[in-house]
Amino acid sequence: MNYFRYLKKSFAPYLLSGLVLGIAVFSLITGQRYSSHLSGVLADMNNITENKDRIKKQIVEIDDLVDFFREKYDVDFSDANYDAIIFRTLDRMKSDLDKATIRVGHFDPKAGAKELVVEIEATVSSYRMIVDYVEYVEALRIPDYRIEDISISREEEGRIVLYIRGFLVMPSFEAILMRKDTPYG
Repeated sequence: MNYFRYLKKSFAPYLLSGLVLGIAVFSLITGQRYSSHLSGVLADMNNITENKDRIKKQIVEIDDLVDFFREKYDVDFSDANYDAIIFRTLDRMKSDLDKATIRVGHFDPKAGAKELVVEIEATVSSYRMIVDYVEYVEALRIPDYRIEDISISREEEGRIVLYIRGFLVMPSFEAILMRKDTPYG
């Protein structure tokens, strides 16, 4: 009977000390996780700051290089030959898309840009080839290729033909420099 009375009296303190120990362990685990996440966030912020400074230095170096070419070699980027850039892109397209037929229309000068109608016809054998052709023309940036129409047809011989109609668009450098939505303008 003495043991029962002893257990009855000591149960509440043991329960209370167990509860305090549980809260203490929970607090320590939570504090350690918070500390590790905080150190990770601080490391990421330092990396972002370092990368930002490095990118700013690279921008300054590029600007200095452009200024050097303007002064030393009297290169004026606003007087670029748009036709040559477009024809160079057409040559690159013809060599990269060697199994395709490329038809060219006429130049269409627009406000702030020059457009050239370009049609691509290619025999394809899989969906992947279609995606590759579209991905190639979508990846062109200067001049940009704007797709107007894409069609796929099956010819009488049973071959599948992909037609892409669009425009090679060469914006004027003045229009590019006047844009305010660029990070530098």
